[in-house]
Amino acid sequence: MAAENAKRCVTVVGAGSFGTAVAWMLVNAGLNVRMWCYEKSDADYINATGRNPLFLS
Repeated sequence: MAAENAKRCVTVVGAGSFGTAVAWMLVNAGLNVRMWCYEKSDADYINATGRNPLFLS
């Protein structure tokens, strides 16, 4: 079944230290992760580099 083979996607609300840590663990577990950031500049940086400029860099 296609749904069984689809990669799971989760959303993490918040890009602080806890949200970043949770997102990192989920990515390493093989999940697609979307992270909600309050600041657009933080989201742009994370999307471009894969790192959070303030936490777990």
